[in-house]
Amino acid sequence: MNLKKSCLIVLLTMGVFTSGKMYSQVSVGDPSPPLKGALLDIKQGPSDANNTNSTKGVLFPRVFIADKTKLGIDLDTKALEYAGAQVYNTNDVLGKGMYTWDGEKWMKYVTSITQKKTQDTEMVAFKTTGTSTSDVYLLNKTDVEVSALSVSNWTAGLDGNLYITTVLYAKLSTSATDATGLTDLGNTFFKIELTGSDGSKAIFLAACTPINAKASPDGIVKNRSHYARNNPAVAIAQGAAPVKKGVTYSIKVFATEAWADTGVVRVGTFAWNGFNAFSTLKADFISVPY
Repeated sequence: MNLKKSCLIVLLTMGVFTSGKMYSQVSVGDPSPPLKGALLDIKQGPSDANNTNSTKGVLFPRVFIADKTKLGIDLDTKALEYAGAQVYNTNDVLGKGMYTWDGEKWMKYVTSITQKKTQDTEMVAFKTTGTSTSDVYLLNKTDVEVSALSVSNWTAGLDGNLYITTVLYAKLSTSATDATGLTDLGNTFFKIELTGSDGSKAIFLAACTPINAKASPDGIVKNRSHYARNNPAVAIAQGAAPVKKGVTYSIKVFATEAWADTGVVRVGTFAWNGFNAFSTLKADFISVPY
């Protein structure tokens, strides 16, 4: 080898070792510097306005994992050193997909998790007009508050819905007898108001018609008459309204006699068939899922 050729080889050799710089961080696919926090930055080019720098992805090694408890990618028995190794498993029996070696076994990536959301529930109120038949409210043509069913100063701990159910009894105050021969009916309307400290309001409506009527004799027993029982008429209202966290709410029930000919309509608790039937309000809260 002549001197000229040997010098060229030396220069070329020196060029190989001196023309490049050694970095602890590496960019692959584009010569632009890697991000400061990345040891390996794989990209096709500089990031655009959408922070996108590639139209392609990374293809991980494909391996057939026969046993989740065996490393399988090296005969080296120091399996703990491979903790964090990632591969794509092609064994359909174990479940195809990305796996990570945790030092003792292969763990499959969970690509989606069905999260069970929580909902809080609370019985806000259970109110009745009482067990005494004297616990009644006489109605007229204006709203009369059934105060026994009122709920005040309940504050919602979370956003959600308040479900209100009412069972309201109304009855004419006079019964039909041979002496009175009374036949009467009345129309009764109910309004349940939910009011919030933020100015919000929801209204639920119900109505019923108490009837009191004398029936004609049945013709079976002489001089005996069957009368239409003056049973309490029932009105049921059900509804839900949204409530907001931190807002304080009140519930009020109002009743109005729309029309009654000769009788007076009462609302509340009544004796019926050996039992007391009492008007009731129940309120339940269910939060939005979280």
